[in-house]
Amino acid sequence: MADTETTITRQTKEYSEEEAVKRAVTHPLARLKTALSSPSVEAVELLYKPYYEYPAVLRKTQLLGDSFEDDAVVVVDGMTGITRGYPRSDITTEAASVPESKLLPTEIAAEQAEVQARSKRSHMELREKRQVEIEAYDPEIVYKPLWAIELEDEDLRLIDANTGEAYGVGFLE
Repeated sequence: MADTETTITRQTKEYSEEEAVKRAVTHPLARLKTALSSPSVEAVELLYKPYYEYPAVLRKTQLLGDSFEDDAVVVVDGMTGITRGYPRSDITTEAASVPESKLLPTEIAAEQAEVQARSKRSHMELREKRQVEIEAYDPEIVYKPLWAIELEDEDLRLIDANTGEAYGVGFLE
């Protein structure tokens, strides 16, 4: 039976499979486990991790009354609930058609994601010393592309296909 394709919004994919594999096998933990030689790659798969994305605005009023605004987003990890704020310019997205089997499940309900986003908003205000206004509590689901690379001894490495950052399997939990 063929895997059904679905159209999603995903972060752009900047790292190729070849670049991701290179990062996985040269990662210090992978090298230590294989006595400093490069581990062999057993399998490579591109997966998509869900995030709730809330559009926001950062506002700051200066002493003389001048006001500055920056577009931002508050993102809530759909699997862990970890919440972060970013300048809008740091996250680029695109539409993509992908097999449904490549989409990781959303573990966090939309209601819980909203609670997380509201909480993060107040933390961002303290850190940025700016007012953070979330423009809508109707989030868009955006998927982060991840290269899942299985190394010998069933060691799994995840490489963010957008930034090249390497993660252990705990990133999915």
